[in-house]
Amino acid sequence: MKYVSLLILLFVIRISALSQTDHPKKTYVDSLGHYYQQASLPVYLYVTTSPDEKPIPLSAVSRKEVTMEGHGVHTFKHENIATKELDEFQINADGLAPITISTFSQAPEFVSNGKQYYGKGLVVSLKSKDEMSGLEATYHDINGQGFVKYSVPSFSKEGDFVYSYYAVDNTGNTEKVKTKPFTIDLTAPTSFHNFISISSENVISSNSTIYLTISDNSSGVAKTFYRFDKEAFKPYVGGNIPFQYLADGEHTLTYFSSDNVANKENEKSFQFYLDKTARLCQPMCWVINLSWATEFIFQVVPS
Repeated sequence: MKYVSLLILLFVIRISALSQTDHPKKTYVDSLGHYYQQASLPVYLYVTTSPDEKPIPLSAVSRKEVTMEGHGVHTFKHENIATKELDEFQINADGLAPITISTFSQAPEFVSNGKQYYGKGLVVSLKSKDEMSGLEATYHDINGQGFVKYSVPSFSKEGDFVYSYYAVDNTGNTEKVKTKPFTIDLTAPTSFHNFISISSENVISSNSTIYLTISDNSSGVAKTFYRFDKEAFKPYVGGNIPFQYLADGEHTLTYFSSDNVANKENEKSFQFYLDKTARLCQPMCWVINLSWATEFIFQVVPS
């Protein structure tokens, strides 16, 4: 009985640089001996009666190559009419790219006007799946630096990022690049206290005014809290802070703010003396910036 072997030869292009398009269509044989090829590649048939003979190409009437009609399992069959034996040769034609799902976790997040913000601790995970020939690799890029094989990236510095990723399977099917822009915000807001009508000895009267100013350069201010002395913290919603209910004497104003991705400012304090009978007029005032985090508005006190 003669031995007949069927060989399938394809064109293979060598991979060079790592750009998104440099993944050629190719063939692949898995650990179980299953044969896969990219679905659009042609198939060339060769025949020999012995494993040691040089294979001879076969060709159809119109052309030398066989074209697969698309993604799926394709079968070449030979039926021995005398013995009723059926020989099948399968080709797994892979025409579908992998699918990658990204997960952004372990960090506070906030969306404003379509812009995505993350706080401290961001972990980005990519999970890719392929339906047929299997996953070859997943690639990612940060801010256009070039695609490299995926490993867990570090986002320990704040700023604007464009994160891109895709996967390729074992026959060269390449997923369309997916892109996610976002901003890392690691800086807490900055709060300032303001006193109108205060003496050089930090004395205020019932006619004085206290208010806070808060700023944040990224995700925005979420909440501000304040208290006098050992009171429970109260939310600051803007405007003047009521203090006239306090008794005459020394008091401490404490306050802090947090932003929309949970960056919390360190508590700040300012001590003052409340004298409800003090006469602090307001003919003129000036602003003195004593430090980067404290702003006072002093009023002239008549002698």
